[in-house]
Amino acid sequence: MATRERELVFQIPDNSGNVIWEPAAINFGANDRYPGMVYRFRDTSTRDGLGFRVTVPKEYVGSPAFRLLSSTTVTSGSQLRVEIDYTSIAKSGESLDPSADQENLTLNQAPSGTARLGLESTLNITASNLAVDDVIEGTIFRDGAQAGTNADDVVSNWYLFEGYLTYADA
Repeated sequence: MATRERELVFQIPDNSGNVIWEPAAINFGANDRYPGMVYRFRDTSTRDGLGFRVTVPKEYVGSPAFRLLSSTTVTSGSQLRVEIDYTSIAKSGESLDPSADQENLTLNQAPSGTARLGLESTLNITASNLAVDDVIEGTIFRDGAQAGTNADDVVSNWYLFEGYLTYADA
């Protein structure tokens, strides 16, 4: 049994205007050596999201998780609040327009302490929620509206580079 991954297909951001797809050189990059695009989640006091979709592969047997590669340009703040809401849907016999989330995952992650260092985050999925060939539809959020001990206090944009569904195969 090996651990495999399948890339999330990012869809469109919410209509807040706080999540945009932009060249990394505009706000993230300092050296600008490799042109590329990133999703920028602005630092706001709102919950801002980016949709995604991925199909559960035929060789899936368990241990599912979402893995994100991201970064910030600051070194301070105690935690960044990231959430994923998703629903796993059978391709035949279930609505591809679900009325509720199947699971809500949360992660409070400290910034790396060095600007532009990669942050690899893992959010574990309840294995029984997924079945081979299901379509997973969801939203990745940066939650600046969360208050109290779980509040996002990183005063900077959050840059999302990649997202994956990881899983064990047969």
